[in-house]
Parts: sequence; structure tokens; C-alpha cells
Amino acid sequence: MTGELLFFLYAFPCADIRYTNGHITHEQLVHLQEVKEGYKKPSRKLLKWCFPNAFRSIREQARHTNMPTWSLENVASYWRENHGHKGFCRVLRATVVHVGKNHMIQVKILGEEVVYALNPYLYFLSIGEVYYMHQFCLIEKAVI
Repeated sequence: MTGELLFFLYAFPCADIRYTNGHITHEQLVHLQEVKEGYKKPSRKLLKWCFPNAFRSIREQARHTNMPTWSLENVASYWRENHGHKGFCRVLRATVVHVGKNHMIQVKILGEEVVYALNPYLYFLSIGEVYYMHQFCLIEKAVI
């Protein structure tokens, strides 16, 4: 796993919203979808252009911590601990409680609340596993 790939995994669920709001072009959206499908690696340039606010945040965090901007440690720390958003956009730890059809699953968050989530990266899931979730999409398995 690289910092660029982890950044992409967290940021991609925002791609459709950014396209709909006119923040990225159709061509950029297609490139992002190709990365998701495994046809391409995420380039730093693409990530910077498509997700400038998140990029500026990881760059600023790197300055404060003396870590390389694109290091896996810096990117992981930003998304897992310092993303700082509320509501739909925040990053949460989610425990898988039910695996359903069409990549829809149920997860428990914030202690006891059960919500639906998506599995956009088609992880093989087991009940009880814990994942980091962004935009109600499972992003990466949490190490407990």
C-alpha cells in the first residue's frame, strides 16, 4: 500500500459529488474510475487536482509532523485521526454486523448505532471485522 493509494481509497467516494458540483471534469472522473477498477495507479497530479482540499490538509499535516507528504503514515494519520469533518463526511470505525447482497452491508458505529454501508472495493467481509468508513463506504480494515 502506498500513500497515494490510501489517499485515493478515502477520497474516491467524494468523486461523484465533486463531478456533479463541477469541481472535476468528466475526463478526471473517468480516470478516477479507472484507478478504482485497477486499470491505473493514482498519480499525485490527479489526486491534487481532484481533491485539492484533502491534499492541502495532508501537506499541512506533513509540515507540522516532519513527515513526507505522501508517506503512508502521514496519509493514514490524516484520514483516520485528523480529517475533522462531521456528519456524512467524517471517518468512523465501523464493525461489520451483517453482509448482504449487492455490496450492501450493515455496520455498527458509535457504540451501538447500526447503519447501512457500501463495500465499493469489494472486500471479502466477515462479521465482527472493523473497518474505517468514509462517506458510508468501507475504506480499509482497521488493525485492532
